[in-house]
Amino acid sequence: MAINKVSNATKEALRNKSAFGLPNNPTDRGYTATQIKEAIYKPVIDTADSIVNEIDRVVEETNQAINAIETTGGFISKAVTIPADAWENGTATVSVSGVTANNSVLVSYSETSYQAWKNSGIRGSAQGEGTLTFTCEYDAPTQDITANITYWG
Repeated sequence: MAINKVSNATKEALRNKSAFGLPNNPTDRGYTATQIKEAIYKPVIDTADSIVNEIDRVVEETNQAINAIETTGGFISKAVTIPADAWENGTATVSVSGVTANNSVLVSYSETSYQAWKNSGIRGSAQGEGTLTFTCEYDAPTQDITANITYWG
């Protein structure tokens, strides 16, 4: 769901409602002080076609987008252990409940596993129903690795 920008029609309505539409020397042309004041504040706080209404619209659309993410599973983050003895030929596959073959998955090292992760050149390389596969570019780590994963979709 995209958050819509302010439309050109709304921009034009705000412009027309503003002091921009007043002539030079408006009091000389018959405009009252009240009309001049309204031309200044109405584009900001009026009940229709105002900047505040547009801010409210954007907030509402943002909240709807957040709600859609939250009610469709949203972002799920968890720590996953890759046991040292799970590595075979430079790959290790671990079970991760909730991950599907179609999720978007972000994989990162935990603070405690950073050095081993870096030294082994570990990266996420595949996913399946309830599984993630990791590959190391160099020698497999000799200790358990904790990976932080976030998935959605």
